[in-house]
Amino acid sequence: MRRIVIREDALQAIKDRAMFPLQQQQEAGDVVVFGKTVKLFFIEIDVDVERHIRSKGVNLDDVNQVSDFIISALTTRH
Repeated sequence: MRRIVIREDALQAIKDRAMFPLQQQQEAGDVVVFGKTVKLFFIEIDVDVERHIRSKGVNLDDVNQVSDFIISALTTRH
């Protein structure tokens, strides 16, 4: 298991879809994005999810990259 930080919108996307195994979440603080305060959360991901995200060239230490990747992965493509 690896602990990463994601934005609240990505956490909500995960909860809505339950695609990623979500073990625990804990509030990590706030950040201002485009003038809006957004909460950050620590989550734990399993090794398979970690490998998948890394294989797409996403830096797991970059909150915005990881959050944007999760949201785009869960967005229905038309």
